[in-house]
Amino acid sequence: MMQGTRLVGLVMVVAIALAGPLAPYAVAQQPPGQAMQPTLTPAPPDLYQQQLKQQAEETSAYNTGAAIANVVYVTGKAIVCGLGAITGSGSLRVTFGSGYKAAAFIGREGCGGRWILHGEDIRPDGTLADWERY
Repeated sequence: MMQGTRLVGLVMVVAIALAGPLAPYAVAQQPPGQAMQPTLTPAPPDLYQQQLKQQAEETSAYNTGAAIANVVYVTGKAIVCGLGAITGSGSLRVTFGSGYKAAAFIGREGCGGRWILHGEDIRPDGTLADWERY
């Protein structure tokens, strides 16, 4: 088995070594007057760039809407987070520290998650799932 692998390797090395120096002779076998020249075709309109421009215009409208919505959303999130911190610390005081799981849940619920909206968040046909955004 090992000799078969070595034999295949040797054949490949010899083939590559012989193909390199013989390449100019292979081109010389072309009939004169038929040089290898690429044919130039007119480039089609770049549809990808046009699609990107259209998506950028759509996205900018949603990003502007998200920026306006962030004024209310972030303020509300800060209020809920502050009230959650006060409630969590109150539950810790009432239970003398034994209700730390409830306090942690209250803090996570109010202060966790995303604090800023993006254009994809308010788009009606959101194409990205939550786990694909970051």
